[in-house]
Amino acid sequence: MRLRVCALFPALWFPFFCFGQQPEGSLVPREIFVGDTGIFTYAEKNLPASFPAEPGGTEIPVEQVYGSQDAVTVRKIRILPAEEENVRLCEVTFVPWETGEVRLPGFFLDPEGRIRSSEVRIPVASLSERLGIQTLSADRPPMLAPGTLYLLYAFLFGFAGISVAAFRIARRLLRKPQRRDGRLPVGKLRREFAGRRKKLERDIRRLEPSVWYGNYSAAVRLFFCRVTGCGKWAAASARELETLLVRWQDPDADSRDASLAQAAGAMQKLLFKVEEIRFSGRPSAGPDLRKESLDAFARLIAAVLAACPLPADEGAPQ
Repeated sequence: MRLRVCALFPALWFPFFCFGQQPEGSLVPREIFVGDTGIFTYAEKNLPASFPAEPGGTEIPVEQVYGSQDAVTVRKIRILPAEEENVRLCEVTFVPWETGEVRLPGFFLDPEGRIRSSEVRIPVASLSERLGIQTLSADRPPMLAPGTLYLLYAFLFGFAGISVAAFRIARRLLRKPQRRDGRLPVGKLRREFAGRRKKLERDIRRLEPSVWYGNYSAAVRLFFCRVTGCGKWAAASARELETLLVRWQDPDADSRDASLAQAAGAMQKLLFKVEEIRFSGRPSAGPDLRKESLDAFARLIAAVLAACPLPADEGAPQ
């Protein structure tokens, strides 16, 4: 009799060990820490044949979770089909808040609440045990004092603005010695006023004489400003320009000064004629001196640039 009882006792407990066993599954990632999001997939067995099995999976509402979620928070539950009959794959997305072997909260597999999920435990690793740290670190000051971020941005923008301003000032200061020595950018002036003469030549056909003579006079005055470095010639009248042109008509023994004197004398006479035509009130009735004016301007530019450095005038660089 005693032998029969001993043999019957393991047989009675065998189903409890089978059905209470931890289901096997896969954890992604394989090692999870507190605060990480993990996905555990395991097989739910002994389900009725009528249990739904959608090809893309069936999502179970989180409201069907029962039990405390202090140790683990369940984010998502999906039921996927499996190859075996009456078996479904259960995919649980969760976030653990404790280390060690934590238990996932149970949930109902059906809306009626008749089928409960299996008990699942998940190992959660501990960084303190891994690194051997048993005490909390001391408080460390922040990298930036509170409220200094905008001050840092203001300093960077201010530094950039000061750098640009300093670069421009230095560039201007480096150009001054050339002007003080009386040296002119001959090539640059020649290219600039060659373009202006070509534009004036094209404008003869499309502009009225009064407008054209005004543009011509402005170009001549701009040339005097560039050459002498004195801005007073920008608004000078023809009579005021005569003082400069007369000074250029004093040739020395050098032949290039003689050509400058000749070009200056021709321009002096032509400027008065141009001013008379501009302010006579009938610019179309007077002689057309536009082609002649361009030729005289070209000869003056060539003679002036060939005679550099020029005799100093009032306000010109010494």
